[in-house]
Amino acid sequence: MKNIVLKTYKEDSIITSSFEELFQNKRVLICSIHLPHNKLTHAYLKELTACQKKYKNYGIEKIYIIDSYDDLWSVPTLDAFFPDLTIVLDFNKQFVSYLKEEFKKQKSIEFLSKNWNYQLLLNDCKIEQFYDQPTENRLEDLKKYLIRQHYLNAKTKSHKGPIPPFTSETYNISSKIFDHKEELVFNSRNHAGINRKTIWYYNLWPNTKLENYLKNDQKFRTGLLSSRR
Repeated sequence: MKNIVLKTYKEDSIITSSFEELFQNKRVLICSIHLPHNKLTHAYLKELTACQKKYKNYGIEKIYIIDSYDDLWSVPTLDAFFPDLTIVLDFNKQFVSYLKEEFKKQKSIEFLSKNWNYQLLLNDCKIEQFYDQPTENRLEDLKKYLIRQHYLNAKTKSHKGPIPPFTSETYNISSKIFDHKEELVFNSRNHAGINRKTIWYYNLWPNTKLENYLKNDQKFRTGLLSSRR
């Protein structure tokens, strides 16, 4: 990740720093953001504030919020409402370009900077874990997720007999939502006919895969340390 330059907010000024200056010798979680003044985004940032306190127990020093769309709204928004989180501006889109190449994303940089939700666990400037929302075939992946959740929910309720089929009504979804084009569903951020949290964050909020990884990693590190004594 050499030569990546980012901007941070410090003491009422926006300053430029290299990737290494910001993250060397640190274990941090970097979370993407767009539409920082959106109510759903505020709810997500509130969740990440709570996660930051919890993740410190697993050796994560800080949660950084990265804005690759370079929407300067994110600076006063986080400073005013979420001072425990740290904003980073990927103003020249070098960071999202690096991730696009690293994870073989087909969408354009412009699309990814506006729509790609991810959480990146970084350890001394190296990728330790990565989790994201789909960027290709998003509507089809959303439907698969809802069908899978319907099946798991039905199993936990101990249905007798066969599990009832998934229907749009199960999640209060308009029966024709999956007939629309993907862009219409995902771009209607404030008036979508489905829970917007499910659309944008179902892999990340809550990020159970990350929490399980951190717990298992801590057990491994604790066991390794004990074996060396």
